[in-house]
Amino acid sequence: MQGIRKDAWKAAAWALGISLVLGLVSLAVLEHDRAPRQALLGTYMNSPLFSAEQVVYIDYRQRLVSIYQQGREEDIAALRALRKNDPEQFARVVLSDRSFYPYIKDKGRLYFEPRSYQDWLQLRQELRNDYEGVLLAPRLSLRPEGFHPVHLIAYPFAEDRPSRLMFDLAILAAASALSLFLLGAARTTTFVLTGIVLGGAGYGLLADAHAPVLQGWTLAALALIGALAAHTVLIWRQGRLALTQRYVWVTLMVGSLTVILHLIFNIWFWQRPLVFLPVAFMVVVAGAVLRLWLGEPDAQAEDDVEEHHSAWRYRVELARALESIAQLRFDDARRMLKSMVRRYPEEIEVIRHLYLVEKLWPEEDTYWACAQELIQFAVRHNHYDMALMLFQDIQQHASTKAQARERLAPEFYHKMMMVFVHHNDLNRAEQSFLFLELAGESEIIKDACLLLKEEFKQRRDAGKMQQYDALLQQL
Repeated sequence: MQGIRKDAWKAAAWALGISLVLGLVSLAVLEHDRAPRQALLGTYMNSPLFSAEQVVYIDYRQRLVSIYQQGREEDIAALRALRKNDPEQFARVVLSDRSFYPYIKDKGRLYFEPRSYQDWLQLRQELRNDYEGVLLAPRLSLRPEGFHPVHLIAYPFAEDRPSRLMFDLAILAAASALSLFLLGAARTTTFVLTGIVLGGAGYGLLADAHAPVLQGWTLAALALIGALAAHTVLIWRQGRLALTQRYVWVTLMVGSLTVILHLIFNIWFWQRPLVFLPVAFMVVVAGAVLRLWLGEPDAQAEDDVEEHHSAWRYRVELARALESIAQLRFDDARRMLKSMVRRYPEEIEVIRHLYLVEKLWPEEDTYWACAQELIQFAVRHNHYDMALMLFQDIQQHASTKAQARERLAPEFYHKMMMVFVHHNDLNRAEQSFLFLELAGESEIIKDACLLLKEEFKQRRDAGKMQQYDALLQQL
């Protein structure tokens, strides 16, 4: 139980640590680009380009709405208001729209005189070169029109939206912790790399040249969610119903909600292109298929997880029973402990606490059944204090010969006597022998006599030796 808990905490710590490192690297890229990006923005706003492109950009967006039904009239009104009230933010929108430059490069002659167009094209190209040469994020991001194998691994670190970065890393940390615990580091790494590489390749193939660059850890997190969902299905197929009730359904529900939230935030709030939807779906399916291809889960590992859940439930139930005892609600404690004894028959702590409660009702069979279990435990572990407590209670609650015979079988007195002998408490050993002698069979009494005779022989107590020797001759 302690090992399972330790492994779970270790997996969570590793997942959190790795996510923090990835987040720090991504934030370092973002911080590296902050000052140069602001300088380039200032250069753009102070150049003739900005004044020339403002009207052209609004007309371009209006054409998208009117002709291609991309966007809404409300967006155009918001752009006009932004141009008037916040020119700097409007400039950011123009520069970040990757589809605007190809459009104006192709249709610029409709807006400029030939000489003005050439001047504009030169200035725009210089700004573009500065943008891609100075800033780190554009060089790491995956561009559909400039596909390069390096970008398949680099693009997660190029994230220019801190809110999306935090959201993605939170999901990635949670999914990684569960995956590390259940599937191990090697498989978790495989799923993450599958999401990154396959998602990047899919985006590069499906997105057009005007689509935004691909950034962030979204696809890596989605691949892990898909793998964990498939893992739950494999567990279900093994018929592990107890684990299914606690883990599988929770994972499926949380995973499904997470995927939906991811897509809502990415498409609606963070304005990912619609082509991101099939790519995200492909990554989730790829993670699930890869997990299914890797085969059935390790039964022993799943048993360990189930044992962990059972141990946690046991501790909670025992704590509730002890709370009832502390509040003097002995009937409630008795009921809970009896139920626990049926479900956890090997847990000696439950039996011990039930025994202590049952001492209030010593005439009932449950008390004596608990006493027998505790005597067995005291003998197995040579537990003197427990044997002494039990023997003193028996002396109190079975004070007559008849009660001594009825309540406890002779062999239990013999077992307590052996514990006392082992701990050199021959006075208690002889008292146990007296109880044994009341109802014991001749063989048990004979064995006990031999044991006591031998002990007194070692102590050179001739009187006691003669006493037990005489008793042996009578038997």
